[in-house]
Amino acid sequence: MSMRMTIAATLLAACTIGARAQTVPEDYPADYAQTIEASRDELGLLVYSNFPASFWEPLIEAFDEAYPWIKVETANFDAEMWEKYRLEAKQEVRTADIITTVAPEHWVQFVKDGHLEPYASPELPNLPAWSVPFKGLYTISAVPMPIVWNRALVNPGPQSLAELAEMVKTDPDRWRNKITMYDAEVNPYGLAIMRNWLNHKDNDWSLFETIGPMTLPERGAGTMREKTSTGEYLSIVFTSGLGISQLEAPGGKATLDYAFPKDGTPLSLQSIGITKTASSPNSAKLLLDFILSRPGQIAFAKAGFTPYREDISPDEVPFYTLPMIRDIVGEENLFIMSYTPEALAGTNELIERWVKTFRQK
Repeated sequence: MSMRMTIAATLLAACTIGARAQTVPEDYPADYAQTIEASRDELGLLVYSNFPASFWEPLIEAFDEAYPWIKVETANFDAEMWEKYRLEAKQEVRTADIITTVAPEHWVQFVKDGHLEPYASPELPNLPAWSVPFKGLYTISAVPMPIVWNRALVNPGPQSLAELAEMVKTDPDRWRNKITMYDAEVNPYGLAIMRNWLNHKDNDWSLFETIGPMTLPERGAGTMREKTSTGEYLSIVFTSGLGISQLEAPGGKATLDYAFPKDGTPLSLQSIGITKTASSPNSAKLLLDFILSRPGQIAFAKAGFTPYREDISPDEVPFYTLPMIRDIVGEENLFIMSYTPEALAGTNELIERWVKTFRQK
């Protein structure tokens, strides 16, 4: 072999080794390299989530830079994802490697049934205890629930639920059928938000009893924003903070304004975990750890998610971090969703009371 061919072969071998070598993230255990290497022989990832593929784009783009050989496929489902996963797992066919959604009761049952992989992420030391309700169950984002109003028709806007209730009392005819919120009878997300608020307010319904007769509930956040923008509604109570990107966009900002309620801002936990039947368990660990890391939290923030890590500064995200919201409303007014049996008890009674308060005019 000539000298030139020898050098070329050496360079090719070096490039091949370099392409396969992947730096273990700082402060991760050295044997994490084995997880990285094992992921190369897997078939990619299937993720079941409750939000559209567009919300995944910034995260997957950043993840692809770190692990370009792992293909991530996401599928958007509502409550049916749980039954779909169970059926597929029972039939031993390809199903989700990772699930992410907001559904405390479903997660509790999922863990109880042994479907969650109790994976201990190397990111654990960087996470608050409340963000890991069970071993293996983590939090992508603590999504705040603001009050929204039509800025042309409501000025000044309510900075709390109590202020909105006072506006209703002052001029009930103006507000009749002009408030909207998630339909907690049919939307598990809306039910979780209501439960969260009431758990932190000692089950005090007084403000809702004032607002309820004026309210026409809707199933989704998009419909609520659209109808409030046109003036069909004057205000939204507790809409998803994932919509802040739309509220801050030029079109949204022209017609709508919002505030984090100073008498209690519910936080929905966008929970995430690896399934026991994951076909690509090593790839799943890499994706989960990346999501929980600083780069992952910052990437998801580009889609509107609220990062909760204390080591992310306001100038690193386009909207809010959880510490920023804490500074606005106060620590005591951040209502973190609970997964305890006590907090999740009485679902039927809660729905019955909600129907009585918001449906009977």
